[in-house]
Amino acid sequence: MSHRLTSLLLSFFKIVEPESWVFVIFIILSMNVGTLKLYLLLIILLVGAVYLINQQLINSIWLSFIGVYLLRQSKLFVRPHVVPESFMELGLRQPETVFFIAFADALLILLIFLLVRRRFRIKDKSFKLISSFPHILLLAMLLIGAIASWFSPLPEVSWFWLLQLGKLFTMAFLAMVLTQDRVMAKKTLEVIFIYGLFLASLVVLQKMNGGPIGLAIEERYTQYAGRFADESPGLYRPGGIFWDANLASSILIMFLPSWLIFSLKKGWFNQGFMMACFFIGSLALILTASRAAWVIGALLIMMSYQFVIKKIKVTFPTWIKKYGWIAALLSIVLLMPMVLTRLVSLGQVLQKDGGAVYRLRHLQMAIYFLITRPFGLGINVFQYEILNHWSPKFYLYDSTPAHNLFAQVGAAFGVSGLLVFIKFVFTLLKQGHQWLMSKQNILTKGLIIGCFGYLLASQFYPWWLTIPISGIVWVLLGTAYAQSKKN
Repeated sequence: MSHRLTSLLLSFFKIVEPESWVFVIFIILSMNVGTLKLYLLLIILLVGAVYLINQQLINSIWLSFIGVYLLRQSKLFVRPHVVPESFMELGLRQPETVFFIAFADALLILLIFLLVRRRFRIKDKSFKLISSFPHILLLAMLLIGAIASWFSPLPEVSWFWLLQLGKLFTMAFLAMVLTQDRVMAKKTLEVIFIYGLFLASLVVLQKMNGGPIGLAIEERYTQYAGRFADESPGLYRPGGIFWDANLASSILIMFLPSWLIFSLKKGWFNQGFMMACFFIGSLALILTASRAAWVIGALLIMMSYQFVIKKIKVTFPTWIKKYGWIAALLSIVLLMPMVLTRLVSLGQVLQKDGGAVYRLRHLQMAIYFLITRPFGLGINVFQYEILNHWSPKFYLYDSTPAHNLFAQVGAAFGVSGLLVFIKFVFTLLKQGHQWLMSKQNILTKGLIIGCFGYLLASQFYPWWLTIPISGIVWVLLGTAYAQSKKN
């Protein structure tokens, strides 16, 4: 009996890599940490524990950086933004300009230092960038961003967010360099997928509770995890550690392709772990009540089937074959009322005060700035500058970044930056299509389909610089390129 129990425990702990279990413990401890000093102590313990297991400093710092970045703990610096009197006369809340120092930055700086020292001091050439990645276009974006910041009406805001954009590009480069090894790619993705499972589980628990469940991590940034639907005030939309349920749903759809593929295919990850991620993630996606994410998620699943699952040997666990239909039937019965409520309320989105209207107004204002500001407004300045040009009634009081990826880039960088960015996206789509149509390894296919999901979601939401989804997509993209030559 004891031998069997020991065997079961060993099998359980082999579900993921040892470093991933350290991250699980880090998440559990972080959930109720309300002070920054204690969180800093947890970060130090995380790095030390991963290094004791890994015995490779650079890899340990990288895995720790990913884990800390995902939980987005930062020291915030907030100051009121000067607005026209008409804005305040309407009784609207004073907008704020927010700067922050992310704790993950320290690990990122250390990681870059160690890599540079290893390259030039030890003459180690084992870490190489992928030549097929369009690096020049990203460097051009940073140069154009510097020009936009120089001419920006709010230069301090633009320079700050240009730095954040540079960090995102750096994360992609680091992923390309450090995940060329299959084992490191697996460990990196396991940390990200565990975060996705944690987010999905929290969404489900919040929905069952009818609101936040009382964790410190829910309150630190959101004040109230989740929101109530605009068109259906009685419908609670859980957001996990976010106020915006749309952000949680957009992150989950990026993981669904890989979760589905590897729940049906042996090799990279434990099938049971991937299947749990897929089912809990799918349930959480539905519970966020994000209609756009539903459609995009369904499209990504169909793409995963068409380009990957259809071409591989699928293996189903015995219990899925026997009882899977029962779980599917129960899910449909329990979730159908909420789904119908959201679909019925879709017509309200198109009304004069609906969500489609302010998104179109955001696009209209971005085009105006694209025409009148040839060098751009500067990065992330849009939501402040519109206060000086239009009445809040025009954009339905939604003074936020433009709810469209290309509108965000165009308003920030101007015409030249938008053209460079379109070229960059086109290059990625062309490369991704080649991967999907070839006999490329299924890891790359799953990741690139997830990145495509981010691109689609960003046509409806302002995710260009939003933490952590913006960082996740760059790491997934870098890992996809790093593994693109593997079988």
